[in-house]
Amino acid sequence: MCAIEVTCESGSVMAATLANGGICPITGERVLSTEAVRNTLSLMHSCGMYDYSG
Repeated sequence: MCAIEVTCESGSVMAATLANGGICPITGERVLSTEAVRNTLSLMHSCGMYDYSG
């Protein structure tokens, strides 16, 4: 799968969860492990903006 469809609200919650180390800003619950956050952010950093990177 190359793309997913999300709303602005759900996308912002996903981004905030990653920025908050895996803790959902709405519920305060840990939904991602620290390792999963680290790996996801590393992958996002290395992939850039897909067609517009590199």
